[in-house]
Amino acid sequence: MLYEHIDSIMNINSTLKSGNIKNITKYLNEYIHKYGGAYNINEVSNRLLGKDLEIDGIVKYFKDKYNN
Repeated sequence: MLYEHIDSIMNINSTLKSGNIKNITKYLNEYIHKYGGAYNINEVSNRLLGKDLEIDGIVKYFKDKYNN
């Protein structure tokens, strides 16, 4: 879910291929990391995405990546 959200803003694969990881890091710092221990992961997810973090997205990512 978070991966898809960030990918919808900036294509993660092409961003990484271009070596411009700073854009991803900047996004993570601004919208996730800055909260540190102030919020748990579901609170951050709710603030950013409007719902609790779900495992389905990361499971799909790893299946797609390693089942080839």
